[in-house]
Amino acid sequence: MELSYTRRLAILSPTAPTNWLSLNTEDLLQYSLLLELAIWTKDAALEATYKGLYSRTLSSTALTYNLRKRTGEYETGAPKARVQQ
Repeated sequence: MELSYTRRLAILSPTAPTNWLSLNTEDLLQYSLLLELAIWTKDAALEATYKGLYSRTLSSTALTYNLRKRTGEYETGAPKARVQQ
């Protein structure tokens, strides 16, 4: 039998001010904020710029997350098993 689950990120709070996302994807969070700001200010040029940066960073983050997910590194900071490259 195989069992799988989806682990939820810790909710940010004064006692837990960081989680995996805030520690490992600072640039993604920054670009998403800047993209939303460009949309809100109706600045089409900045929107296009930050949409591209956000998309590229999201793709890179997804690859990194999937690798770490396979090895368990995103949970503990250390790989459970070696990954052949």
